[in-house]
Amino acid sequence: MHPCFLNNFSHYLGTATFKESDVETFELNSGSIVAIAGIDFAIVVADARLCTNSGRVLISHDKIFALSPLTVLGSTAPMGDAFLVKRLIESRMQTYEFKNFKTMTTNAAANELSMAMYKCKLVPHGLCNILVGIDKTGEGIVYTYNGIGRCRRQRYTSGGSADAFLRPVLHERIGRLLKFRKHEITKTYALNVALYAFGVANRQTYTGKSIIVNIITKQGIDVQLIELDKA
Repeated sequence: MHPCFLNNFSHYLGTATFKESDVETFELNSGSIVAIAGIDFAIVVADARLCTNSGRVLISHDKIFALSPLTVLGSTAPMGDAFLVKRLIESRMQTYEFKNFKTMTTNAAANELSMAMYKCKLVPHGLCNILVGIDKTGEGIVYTYNGIGRCRRQRYTSGGSADAFLRPVLHERIGRLLKFRKHEITKTYALNVALYAFGVANRQTYTGKSIIVNIITKQGIDVQLIELDKA
């Protein structure tokens, strides 16, 4: 995998360097994710707070991992399992690239992640995976996974410790728009909905005030750090 896709926000968030060895094996680090797919883009947003089981803040850290120029993986709780899944899917994508001399598509990556989760049985530890990207036609796609690793394509979703706060906002602002008005979601509207949803979820202890936004288009991935109290 190209080194430019390895996430390291320690300098961006103004915190100490965070290593995989710093994570406790059975620590539920919490965190939340929102993903929205549009006609020619996809947005995935995650808070940047990493907590202990008791709610103590450990460090600010990115929960979104770039797997290719058109595919990202969002994982929450616990980060030890999240790192393992990221390494596993990266290894499979790299092997595919070496054999076929091309980058694995988002759809194929979603299938690989599904098989990896089913074999490794990581989900009982509380891991929430959301794979987001652009398909062959240039359309945004969001894949979610159930308890046995089965993937499902959706237009929007949320997950993590603040899911009970995030999902009603998405149903109201995105679901109703798609169902009743038959309007397509614009990039600006999707981002505003995600920001509003995290503003609501900020009442929850495990949700931080800083969020990291990944906007995926055919041109690549645009990463932004946004402070909720300044948005």
